[in-house]
Amino acid sequence: MKKSLFILGTILLTTIAVQTGIETYASNNSFNQEQIESKASKPKTQYSELEFDTHEEAKDNIQVIPEKSGVPVDLGNNVIGYQEGGAGSRFITFHIKNYGVFIRTNSILGQDNVALSKEVVQVLSSIEKYPETDHGLIRADFASGMMSITWASDTFVKSVTSSDLRVSIEKALTK
Repeated sequence: MKKSLFILGTILLTTIAVQTGIETYASNNSFNQEQIESKASKPKTQYSELEFDTHEEAKDNIQVIPEKSGVPVDLGNNVIGYQEGGAGSRFITFHIKNYGVFIRTNSILGQDNVALSKEVVQVLSSIEKYPETDHGLIRADFASGMMSITWASDTFVKSVTSSDLRVSIEKALTK
């Protein structure tokens, strides 16, 4: 039992260290700081594509973000987000172009939902082109460290996921 708790604790510590950039991982393992920074500076991306019978069916398989649900929050750049929360997580949603945007943070880890959402708005506002679609979803999940963009393209649902939102969107433009 003690060994399994130690392993679980090590996994949790390592996960938190990697997600928050804490250098604890380097001191507890044989990796050096240069290796960690090298890996961290090159976000990995994952691309997926699902085909459906119709465009409508493809669109129906992408989460819909409600227009106005929750407490309004000014996120800058003329963007109003809507905040909700529960069970240690906080969520802010809004729309930009033809995309619903969903931002999740972990309040237990002290992640500032509004500040991180404002950063996301700055990133999204600086991007001139998104994959063309009439329905898409952008997820910035700071609790897990995964950032994704999903969109309907003809009869396909396409998605790019990375640890960096800008990288996800830039890679999506090549698909």
